[in-house]
Amino acid sequence: MFDTSPKEPLSSSSSPRNSPFLPRPSFEEEPVDPEFTDNVRVKVVSLLLFLFFYGISYKIIRYYKTLNVDDELFAGKNDFYVYRITVWICSFSLAISLCSIILVPFSLLGVELLVSHAGNYYLQWYNWPLITFLWQWVFTLSNVSLFVLLPFSYFFLESHGLGRDTSLIGRVYEAMAISVVLIVIALCSCELLYYFSAAPSDLTIFEIFSVFTIIYVDLPFLYSCVSLLGALAFMASIPYGYSSLFRTIAARNEEENYFRNYGYVKPHRESYGTAEDNNPRWLLCNRQGFDYPVCNGDTQNPELPLWKKFAQRYPVVTFYLRSYLPTLQRGLLTGLLLITVIFAGSNVLKMATGFRALPGYEVYVNEAKSKVVFGLYGAMFETVIIFALMVVALHGFYQMSIGRAIRPVKCGTSMTCVIFNCSILVFFSSALPVATCILGVTSFDLLGSFGTLAWLSSFPTVFMYNVVFIGASFWTLKRELKNADVVKLRRN
Repeated sequence: MFDTSPKEPLSSSSSPRNSPFLPRPSFEEEPVDPEFTDNVRVKVVSLLLFLFFYGISYKIIRYYKTLNVDDELFAGKNDFYVYRITVWICSFSLAISLCSIILVPFSLLGVELLVSHAGNYYLQWYNWPLITFLWQWVFTLSNVSLFVLLPFSYFFLESHGLGRDTSLIGRVYEAMAISVVLIVIALCSCELLYYFSAAPSDLTIFEIFSVFTIIYVDLPFLYSCVSLLGALAFMASIPYGYSSLFRTIAARNEEENYFRNYGYVKPHRESYGTAEDNNPRWLLCNRQGFDYPVCNGDTQNPELPLWKKFAQRYPVVTFYLRSYLPTLQRGLLTGLLLITVIFAGSNVLKMATGFRALPGYEVYVNEAKSKVVFGLYGAMFETVIIFALMVVALHGFYQMSIGRAIRPVKCGTSMTCVIFNCSILVFFSSALPVATCILGVTSFDLLGSFGTLAWLSSFPTVFMYNVVFIGASFWTLKRELKNADVVKLRRN
């Protein structure tokens, strides 16, 4: 029934393992392509960096944005997804603006670290392809956010749908239609500028505005116009920001002196048990408005903030800090302004004498080269100056009349103001690398498409930019010093 006869073992030639139709297993390690791993590492690091700033941007927007039910444009459940998509777009744009702000400091510090610690194992993720990749994509996404995403989010928020279609898709179509019309108007304006500036003389204005020309418009020229406006707004906001900061410090100093000299010390002096007008504890109580624990005798309150606990334990130190803090702040602002003017003045002299060329595009770079005089410490100093200029410029803009109208408030900013603020941040942050390079704050080359802007090759434009900035800064410094002298004379 069953065949129990012994069978001959299979030969090695008839084994399925040695069949010519099956691939033979290979136990040798395949060589890893270094170019592939470098590209993957660049993409992964860039994605992680973007996700980090996206999370920060989302938290910032949620901190300032008002509740949907309190917004004047919120009409019920139909607007829920509209507001959510708008928040996502604003978070994306704000993340790109934060990446643009740290672009030059990240490149400066990274290059200096690569030069000083060449071959370090922990710096293998940071290389020159990563720097160029970030510069190129930050420029591209900044323009996409400024020209496409943010206008679409505004019109999407204001839309009601095409015709009777009030659904979400209808509102998307309406926002896209209005955005396309806006883009066409911007392209026509760009072509009009090109016609009056660089177009051949044999072309008529009707040929310039043909459909073929609008479709194949010179987009770098449009980017150049926007970047020039951003650089001019950045230059105008810095002196105004310095002036506003000086006025704020002076106002706080006057308030401090008023409470110190004309406060309510005498009516409540007996309750504290001292008769010294210059007692630090009395001056501290006077400044805090008698609800301060030092005056009321509460010395063990766990709900007090940290700075109040410090003032409670060290009233003399706190008194002298409050006395000399305005002077220190004024000195730091004056020093920062003078350092910026020195950078711009040295840049003007170098350009006039031919020791420095115009900001240009470095076509091919494959290695990191240090261009800072003092190495890593010089890069850190330039980083501090760049961040300070950005803060001063934003402060100056929000002190203007147009900036005060859209200034964000905690839990009280409408979605429309959030869109406007994100647009302003993208506008200023995209101009920051160009403005710092023009003013001579940094000698780092403009990479990516930042160096291809048309107006950067114009010597009169760059030269006058520096001269006007120096003149406005000196005028601001002179006026604030004069106001400080007037205040001193009034005190005497």
